[in-house]
Amino acid sequence: MPESKKLYLVFLLMCIAVLQAIAQDSIGLTKSNDSILKNISEDEAILYNMINDMRRQNKLSIIPLSEALTIVAHVHLNDLVFNKPQDNGCNGQAWSKSEKWTSCCNTKDAAGIKCMTSKPKEITGYNGNGYELAYWGEEKATPADASSLWQQANASADMILSRGRWKGFQWKAIGVGIKEGYAVLWLGEKTDKTVIDNSLKKHEVAKAKDDTAKVVKVKEAKTKKEVLPKDVTKGNVEISKPTVSSAAKYYLIVLSTKSAEIAESELNKIKSSGYPDACILNSQAGYRIALTYYDTAKKAAIKVNELKSTFTGIWVLKE
Repeated sequence: MPESKKLYLVFLLMCIAVLQAIAQDSIGLTKSNDSILKNISEDEAILYNMINDMRRQNKLSIIPLSEALTIVAHVHLNDLVFNKPQDNGCNGQAWSKSEKWTSCCNTKDAAGIKCMTSKPKEITGYNGNGYELAYWGEEKATPADASSLWQQANASADMILSRGRWKGFQWKAIGVGIKEGYAVLWLGEKTDKTVIDNSLKKHEVAKAKDDTAKVVKVKEAKTKKEVLPKDVTKGNVEISKPTVSSAAKYYLIVLSTKSAEIAESELNKIKSSGYPDACILNSQAGYRIALTYYDTAKKAAIKVNELKSTFTGIWVLKE
């Protein structure tokens, strides 16, 4: 056989070997993702795919689903739903006090960011920092609502697409979670090689069942809701309740508190600083101050980008 043909044959065999290795890696990744996908809801699987579709459209690689980061997402959702750390003037990335993790309020300063990034290691032993995006709405969160808002807001889109201040970050793992009015997304810099303690997984499953039982009992115990007029007074606080409409409204929320006095004081400050349309929204969680509202998520997201340096932790409430 001529020498040139021998070289060509060797080169061809090498190419086949490389392709087989890539194929095996892809199969392994698919199997790994499939096994984790069985432990998440249909909505969470849709949200995971939507985030990766967003990356594909920007010619970026997909991020493998992480069991560790998904567990962190589910733990945080339970904390937000049942312990409500966000109702004490904090944002949706807040964590309550626990023996298993450090507490966080707003995560804009160095201490807050460190508190957030350490959660995956504290809860699951994941060997890397984690960064979270949180969606919070009055109604049940949907994959479309969460992914749409994150895509339209520059700060969150930059994070997902590794651009802007996130340029250079190569995401190697992703965790997702949706529960009631909340959706969270965790991104990690390290490949998830965490060995999850089975006792932790069983604990989370058991806790989720307990939480579900609690919700059912609460729903059964609820009486008919009180219908509030558009403007009512509770103590000295004017509570603005929007009129019932089939059209969704997207409120820009800058403060959540259980204290009527704090709500009233902060509302007066916000109005006097140039936001005359600000009002207090009533909810089962307490009082929320809204600067204004928009009829689309896109308009609300644009305004959030404009105001995020003025109001730390500003977020959109869909009602």
